[in-house]
Amino acid sequence: MRLGALLYVMVPFLFFIASVYLLLHMVFARLVSAPGSPVLWFFGVVTGPLTRPVRALLPRGTAEPRV
Repeated sequence: MRLGALLYVMVPFLFFIASVYLLLHMVFARLVSAPGSPVLWFFGVVTGPLTRPVRALLPRGTAEPRV
């Protein structure tokens, strides 16, 4: 019973957090123009596990905003 309740609460929460971080990454990628920015590095690290599978399906050399 506890495992079911935990999954019922945690899975939607994790999807929500992931979507918020992806949205913030897209916003800051457009606002920050410095390629070596620590803000872009942070969002790249946080959203990396989410975008890595998508990047594997796209052709090589696809631009970051396109991913």
